[in-house]
Amino acid sequence: MIRPVREAPQFYLTSPTPCPYLPGRSERKVFTHLVGSRARELNDLLTHGGFRRSQTIAYRPACETCRGCISVRVCVDDFRPG
Repeated sequence: MIRPVREAPQFYLTSPTPCPYLPGRSERKVFTHLVGSRARELNDLLTHGGFRRSQTIAYRPACETCRGCISVRVCVDDFRPG
């Protein structure tokens, strides 16, 4: 049996796990699979919303009490270390 690919994304939330950045804290992530004919569009949209991508998974931190690892975009041509 072949299952059709869903066009509407489904989002999932991971269970808490130890934070790889801050000792003594835990992390959670919200994620979705980038599949279907609109995967590229969805990836672009989610990237602007702070999501990161690993192969066909888009994810972002979803920690309830911490915002220490929110992703940012830096315009490389305009960046000056300081």
